[in-house]
Amino acid sequence: MKKIIYIFILFFGFHSCHTTWEIDKNTKQQFTYRYDGKYSGLDTIINIKGYYQQTILYKRSKKAGDFLKDTSVYEIDTIFYFLIFYDNGLCRINFDDFARQYNDNMDFIQLQTHWYPRNIPLFFQKIKKDLNAPYSLSFYNDRWGVYRIFGDTIKIQALHERISLNDGWYIIKQQYKIIDMNTIQEIYTKNENMLYVNHAVFLPTSEQPLPLYTWLLQYKWFWKNASEWEQYMRKETNDR
Repeated sequence: MKKIIYIFILFFGFHSCHTTWEIDKNTKQQFTYRYDGKYSGLDTIINIKGYYQQTILYKRSKKAGDFLKDTSVYEIDTIFYFLIFYDNGLCRINFDDFARQYNDNMDFIQLQTHWYPRNIPLFFQKIKKDLNAPYSLSFYNDRWGVYRIFGDTIKIQALHERISLNDGWYIIKQQYKIIDMNTIQEIYTKNENMLYVNHAVFLPTSEQPLPLYTWLLQYKWFWKNASEWEQYMRKETNDR
């Protein structure tokens, strides 16, 4: 009996912590912004040699385990939202100082809703020094995507990575109106739990994590050109 329990725990633990789930056909079809690796020209419209920081006020349920579901009894809380754009059309949305998260043993919700001095530039330096650190893997997994420029609007399609039996794949779509070189304003669908979404403000950094390590680039369907995906995979294999 103990042996059976041990095997079950080993199996469940592995599948809960590592992505082994195939992306369903419907999700692939709905993700229409295929990656082509071409220069986007976004850096001529807004600054991107750094990251954008956004603050969101929302209604948060006081009932344990009922995050953003039952807001009949709620308190006002804050979410810190960070995103980064690259000149090849890739973007990473909804990341945070994951190094701080691992050091302080916080889950992601706690990380987002805590007022503390974040050091994103230092976090970026740590990623560059150790690509295999847990916080680096957290940055390169999940919520990466592609953006497109339509006039004064940036439209994003990003993918949430399924990591457990209770999770699922889903596409995150966002739009930002360009205000000036250092400011973008989210154009969002009305949500009664969201009270205020502030402008996303640009903060410069001396360096950024390289985008070519993102997990999505490993998938052939994500690329517009299959031959470019093959070249990328060959290079990745040779570099390891």
